[in-house]
Amino acid sequence: MTLLENNHPCAMYNYLVNVQTGHRRGAGTTAKVMVTLQCTEGQSEPYNLSDPEKPVFERGGVDVFLLSMPFCLGELQNIDISHDNSGGSPDWYLDRITVQDLQTHEVTYFLCSTWLRGETCRRNFNSAKTNEIASFGNIFQTRTSSGFRDEHIWVSVVDPPRRSPFTRVQRVSCCMSLLLCTMAINIMFWNLPVDEESPVLLKIGSFELKWQEFMVAIESGLFMFPINILIITIFRHIKPRILPNKDKAGTSKKTTSAAAVSMNTIIKVLAQVVLKKP
Repeated sequence: MTLLENNHPCAMYNYLVNVQTGHRRGAGTTAKVMVTLQCTEGQSEPYNLSDPEKPVFERGGVDVFLLSMPFCLGELQNIDISHDNSGGSPDWYLDRITVQDLQTHEVTYFLCSTWLRGETCRRNFNSAKTNEIASFGNIFQTRTSSGFRDEHIWVSVVDPPRRSPFTRVQRVSCCMSLLLCTMAINIMFWNLPVDEESPVLLKIGSFELKWQEFMVAIESGLFMFPINILIITIFRHIKPRILPNKDKAGTSKKTTSAAAVSMNTIIKVLAQVVLKKP
């Protein structure tokens, strides 16, 4: 999460802005992005969405910003977002924006799915309605884009999620384990006597699936998948390695890596901080 530099130090009203960049080729941008919240009682000042410590708006990335303003401007209705076409690759494919009001815990969705480039580098988006959020197209797109890149073990090797504790090397190891287990189990059933009296379950042209072959496939899956599911589960829950970092004097000191937290945890902690303010 990034605390915006142009937040007012005495601001008491906070929003959590979640910006998701698309997975298309060249979707990330090097330009400076500005956002303005438009509410029922007025609009906020333009906020510069940037982080001096890490790159933002990379392809397939999710960036979270804490936006603060002096007082509430009413219900959020629109969002105005733009960039200045700077850098070597200014074109940006914006997937969606989620804005969380940390005082009321109300979440507003903006389904963008559009390019911001050239003359159309500034766009105004209306808040998504309930039927748009729950539509089949939106849910299918969300599940396929995130599921294939993280949960599908073979596809995730090519394009794994950014900042995931499940590294590419670990995913390749799981794929090799799956392949070797398949070969080992095939050896178990190699040269199995063919049962001529086995009934045919499915026949498509010259292809026939007999009951004996179907049972061999079931038994192979029962041997293979529990082992590989256990290996994948271990890799997904393993903690990142803490490497010693040597300072200028030559002494080694440990660097602690930030633990992965969910969006609900961030919202809960920030809400507690806001409520404790005088």
